[in-house]
Amino acid sequence: TIAATAAALSLGIYQKRTHQINASLLQIEQLMYERPDSAWKILQHMPSISQLRKEEQALHALLFTQAQYKNYIPVKSDSLLRIAEAYYRTSSDSLHKAWTLFYLAQYYRDSDEKEKALSYFQQANIASRNIENNQFKFLLNLHWANLLSDEDAENKGIEKYQTANKYAILLKDTLKQIDLYGQWGWCCLLTGKYDCADSLFNMGLKLSTSSKMTYYNYLLNCLSLTAREKKDYKRALELVNRSLSLAKD
Repeated sequence: TIAATAAALSLGIYQKRTHQINASLLQIEQLMYERPDSAWKILQHMPSISQLRKEEQALHALLFTQAQYKNYIPVKSDSLLRIAEAYYRTSSDSLHKAWTLFYLAQYYRDSDEKEKALSYFQQANIASRNIENNQFKFLLNLHWANLLSDEDAENKGIEKYQTANKYAILLKDTLKQIDLYGQWGWCCLLTGKYDCADSLFNMGLKLSTSSKMTYYNYLLNCLSLTAREKKDYKRALELVNRSLSLAKD
């Protein structure tokens, strides 16, 4: 009958559209780590979130927020993350649930709601216990450590930095280790633990075997600040001059 044919065609169109949207979201997720700018551009051309199924809405909301953070675009509302949270709370998808909770922690940290942020970091940690994703666990522990250090929870912060370092080693990612030593050292510098900061910056510098590496000059400058705070002005000046001699502009 005409009605049956129309229904079949409608179902076929719906299934094709659903397949295309799922394929696009998977492509965006794969691009997110190495090409976040491309992932963001594709997201701009996706259908409105209100036109998607709940599962697609949740993933779209998560990826949209993730792309904002990775492209340094301010996240001004938690409304999208709330959509993702509502779906993943009762889903068996632990990885996307953990990422959603992680970005909620990031949002509340940036909104200066630190108690909420700490709570969501804890929830993200629980959600990720059975997940084999060292990339996620590195980022979780690094950002969690930074917040704990800001809150003067020094011992807990050190524990998280050490855990993050373990995952950076498992990932065999030297840049992540250098970044970690830089952030950890900076927290020590800001809290007046100059010997600790000096040690961590030097550990990062040793991993930066080439002066062409992004963090090399940054760590030299951090070391110069530490030397200045320790009133070792001669060393501070030597480090600044060394950094300037390597500058390209």
